[in-house]
Amino acid sequence: MEEWLASAFKNLIVEEDFADCCVIVELKRFKCHKMILGLASDFFKRGFQSDFAEAASGELWLSDTTAKTFEKFRLFAYTYDKKAVASYDNGELIKLLDCATIYLVPTLASVCMDIIKQRIPKMKYPDLLKVFEYGHHITNEDLIKETSQALRCLRGPVPVEVYQLGSDVFREFIKLLSLSEIIRFETIEKYVAMYGFVSLCEFKWQFKGLSSQSNEKTDAYANENPFKIEKSDIESDKGTDQEPKRHKVNNEYVKDLLTYVKYENMNVHEFYEGPGKSRLLTLESKYDLLYKIAAKECKPRIVRMPFHIQ
Repeated sequence: MEEWLASAFKNLIVEEDFADCCVIVELKRFKCHKMILGLASDFFKRGFQSDFAEAASGELWLSDTTAKTFEKFRLFAYTYDKKAVASYDNGELIKLLDCATIYLVPTLASVCMDIIKQRIPKMKYPDLLKVFEYGHHITNEDLIKETSQALRCLRGPVPVEVYQLGSDVFREFIKLLSLSEIIRFETIEKYVAMYGFVSLCEFKWQFKGLSSQSNEKTDAYANENPFKIEKSDIESDKGTDQEPKRHKVNNEYVKDLLTYVKYENMNVHEFYEGPGKSRLLTLESKYDLLYKIAAKECKPRIVRMPFHIQ
């Protein structure tokens, strides 16, 4: 869009000249123009057609975004200003991309996606995790691939934002983690404890290699969805027939996480201080793993002795 025309359309937002509709987000009212919104988005085009109630009232309520995000969305719909979009931080870009996808504005979605991909190589750990999770949320293979490559290259401490990931995305992160095996194990242990997959003080796992105490109880299990989770009735209904099923799901999830830990790559001290003191493993499994680690460390070396032929 020509700069002068973009400026003129932007003034329509400021001065609200000829506004003929109102979009309401979080009780904030945005005066808009049906023609401009309709040209930018098929969602608004259909919403303001004559056979919808919104067409008569001129008011459209949105609940899938925030007022701040819609304000940025409206600015792009009026001006197509890519520079403005490029000025937003990564969190704002993800929200704007989500908004553009929901309200059917492929041009804006494409602009946001391109900017995000350009930033990935230089993103900080917390922002990279946000994009990694969002890529799984929308099942965008390119975004998942690029963020996965970037995550594999990181060597810094695991940030607290890792523990905010949904369970499915956390599992994918654990696969990518390039730090030591003891850090991988400790990260898993902390995550499953935080989200109620296991009460480390009361419960021992019921799958192969771990002991069973079927009379003891666990905390309510953490929801597995990676985005915007609402508690189900099942989650709060302890003592129902669903409890064994939930326990089984929890157990299988943690069992799967622990398969990504290569215990043999730890040294004896690391294993003793980490898995060795954890309730996630039985005494038998600890003994077996510790034996393998010690045997690996103490493996005799073949020394070639020089000799002379008489």
